[in-house]
Amino acid sequence: MLKKILGFILTLTLSLSVLAGCNLFEQNTRKDYMQVVATVNSIEETQKVGGKDITFKSEPKNIYKYELVSYLNQNSQTIQNMVSQGESLEDAVNECLENLVTQELVFMEADRLIAFKEIEWRDGEIEILKDGVLETVTDYTDYNAVKETVYDAIDSTLVTIRNEILSESDNDLPTVGDSAVDGETTYPVKPSEEEDSDEVIREEEAFSPDKARWPGYYGDAETKAMGREMMRRFIELLRTNTDPENNYAITKADTEKFAEDDEKINKVINEQGIEYVYPMIFDTHYMRVLLVNNAEKSVKLQRIQEHISGRVTINPAEVQASFDASLRSQELLYADVSNFNSAIKGGSEEILYFPTSRYFYVKHILLPFSDEQKAKLTARQNAGTYTEEEIEAYRDGLVSGMTVFPHLNGEDDMRNPMTVEQVWTQIKSAMKTVESSAKDAERLFDDFIYLYNTDNGIFNNAKGYVVESALEDGESETYMQEFADGARELKNNAKYKVGMLLDNYVVTDYGVHIMYYANDTYAGKRVDPSDWQTPGQYKTYYDIIEETLRTEKEEAEFETWRDNRIVYYQNIKPIYKTYANRYKDLYNA
Repeated sequence: MLKKILGFILTLTLSLSVLAGCNLFEQNTRKDYMQVVATVNSIEETQKVGGKDITFKSEPKNIYKYELVSYLNQNSQTIQNMVSQGESLEDAVNECLENLVTQELVFMEADRLIAFKEIEWRDGEIEILKDGVLETVTDYTDYNAVKETVYDAIDSTLVTIRNEILSESDNDLPTVGDSAVDGETTYPVKPSEEEDSDEVIREEEAFSPDKARWPGYYGDAETKAMGREMMRRFIELLRTNTDPENNYAITKADTEKFAEDDEKINKVINEQGIEYVYPMIFDTHYMRVLLVNNAEKSVKLQRIQEHISGRVTINPAEVQASFDASLRSQELLYADVSNFNSAIKGGSEEILYFPTSRYFYVKHILLPFSDEQKAKLTARQNAGTYTEEEIEAYRDGLVSGMTVFPHLNGEDDMRNPMTVEQVWTQIKSAMKTVESSAKDAERLFDDFIYLYNTDNGIFNNAKGYVVESALEDGESETYMQEFADGARELKNNAKYKVGMLLDNYVVTDYGVHIMYYANDTYAGKRVDPSDWQTPGQYKTYYDIIEETLRTEKEEAEFETWRDNRIVYYQNIKPIYKTYANRYKDLYNA
């Protein structure tokens, strides 16, 4: 599975936020912001590809002061850490500008590799190099990836707008938590299991958002009215965030294209209805400026990673050697059990050797109290007039008034409100059918986690939460007492085995926990590379070690490639220049 390259982090924020006030570095005038602090010149190169001469010519790029200020503020904590460790603020600012230049050079390289068919950019009818000959194929894979990313960001913005409308109208419906408009969903979507294959799977049809996603298209009169108001405010947001007074990146040419967008949008509204703006909005210049450009860069970075990762090979001997070294190291280190205790509780290291049987693993699904319910519970707890038994009884009574929403594409599906009892009955009855197979049980419970859970710590958590079968003298409880008691009931009651649910759900101050016995350990256990990491049999320890080695090699290969190209453009064929006098006020007191 391709891993993200961690050694080169790009600040590509899919966001509709305006260029707002800065929290660390501030500038006051448009004239100051629009100073060019670095330039990347155009390059032109011709190569013979498939018997044809192909010429690539990049566009020159200016990096403006507002871009540097924005980047500095996005990385303000990193900069403060660098300064606290003895690096000068001047060096930190210069390093950030070099990072911005490097980003532009990397994407220029991506375009160059695409032009010369070393990387495929799949956005419709394309020419690919096959056995040294150019061949035309239909492939929308990258176009679809960009478009789906953009629509995910649009949908996330619409969720926020919807919550604002509900808040304004004092609507009693529970609202979805605030979502950052960055292409991320409120809850993770379960990743698909990738199969090892060299086959290129081409998407031959262009993606279009399903009509079920169009705000105002489906539903009763009230739902449609809500959707139309959401789209109206979304269009207003586009215009606000592309106003040159709010966004210094906007040029005169941009504003002219936005005016053309407005004509098209108004035409759709007048002739078809505002709900029909949603499927056409992707093709506007508004989206190109606010979202599409960065989404394309993100996908191009993935293509570069795949291209460079293709050079990396891992052989079984390397994996075995790494596994053996890690196991030996842990056996020596964990001879002092306190080191093992720290490691298993920390969760940052894959445990290969277990010197004690004290620990086991549980997973759970958290169905949360609403904010209003939490506030009432807290008020009762702080009143000082209720006994613990009365507070517990009150808390348990809140469960009947809870509303649960299943997750659809990573967001609460507000169309399908459920009670806790409905969710509990569904999960309990389904899990009962797979009790005889720990593999099937874990996989089914994981499906339910992605469908209902709201605890971020359990998503993508392969083993689950580690729990001690009993606390030692002086130890404090890691979890809420009710959660810990429920977990230990799974461990210590002989009727439960790995792959089973606790017979009852557990209520804590956070809400309702549906608890699952995920895995066990025993003293002296040494795993083998062929052993499965969990009963669900997703990965073996060999797979995990191989992925770690591959990621390390991919990072090293990517950084070597990047650094070689930067050195080339610095020294062999210099094409960029920075202008320190134009931004030195950012580090001079």
